[in-house]
Amino acid sequence: MEFKSSYIYYILIALSIIFLFFDEEVIEVPRLATIFAFLLMLIMAADQSWKAFKRQGRAAIVTSLKPDQGGHSTIHPDDISIAVSPSDDSTKLPNLVVFATGGFVHGGVEWQGEENFIVCPPEHVEQTGASLICRTRLRRVDFGDLQDYVQSELLQLKFFNRRTVALKKNLWFGMTSKLDGTATTKNLIAESDFLDQTATINQLKKLLRDKEELKKGNQGSPIMFQIPDNYSR
Repeated sequence: MEFKSSYIYYILIALSIIFLFFDEEVIEVPRLATIFAFLLMLIMAADQSWKAFKRQGRAAIVTSLKPDQGGHSTIHPDDISIAVSPSDDSTKLPNLVVFATGGFVHGGVEWQGEENFIVCPPEHVEQTGASLICRTRLRRVDFGDLQDYVQSELLQLKFFNRRTVALKKNLWFGMTSKLDGTATTKNLIAESDFLDQTATINQLKKLLRDKEELKKGNQGSPIMFQIPDNYSR
């Protein structure tokens, strides 16, 4: 039978408990140093146990991200959705997959993800029983760079928060991939132009909304001017 490392942990825990009650030898140790060392070991053990437990869930592999960026992670099934384009034939905006990594389901325990938020074409995503693989060439984007229908779908994810995402810079977008030969210089430039245009349109929409709110707020209210006391004709 293969000897598992977890057996060593169980043996050491059992011996520690036994010797705590039956070993009468006492030595003096620095109190604060011992307390902090014990806390450090507990935190490290809890952290490594949590990571090991997460790895038992379904894997999420994002090929264009390095492992330290979250390229090898996990995913919760509820953190995957499709942003359906409301566009007509004249604009031809694509449907996109929206998902969050870092979540998992295992052994009756589940946690939804907030490690990275990915937006990409569905044809670049391969789903198997054990993993989700995204082969899109991704870039960091701001929330305001994305279309309304994509923003709306992102906001449906449990742990998506605009302020947190802006601080962590963990929102990724891509439309090209080596998988289908679309990751060309021309297409990458077109992708950049698309993001710039979307950001500009979103800013203009916000200005229009602010203008409408200002107009509604001023209806029926007198316009007040502050005239200096020393004003004279």
